[in-house]
Amino acid sequence: PPYKKQGSGESSENDKIAMCKHEITITQDEIIEIASKKLQPNGRLCMCQKVERLVEIITKMIECKIQPKTIQFVVNTKGNPYLVLIEGVKHAKPQLKVLPNFVNEGV
Repeated sequence: PPYKKQGSGESSENDKIAMCKHEITITQDEIIEIASKKLQPNGRLCMCQKVERLVEIITKMIECKIQPKTIQFVVNTKGNPYLVLIEGVKHAKPQLKVLPNFVNEGV
């Protein structure tokens, strides 16, 4: 988290919950930019995000010299993906591995 851009979707009246769900205090781009500055070469950044934001994550990672290396989709029992787990490595060569779906049986 945060999963959603500020102003998108329903916002909680509870400030703490709203900050966890929406980009109020920090954006996804800022998280990736800061990680890129702090990571050593071959350092890893792992993120969990809504599937609809996957293209944004990959684009920003590559822009910040973090190469996406591993992706795994989290799916519900009907097989519908709703989250993506992504791992990137700073200054790595391009090569992406897609792992089998992770089925969350609680959803």
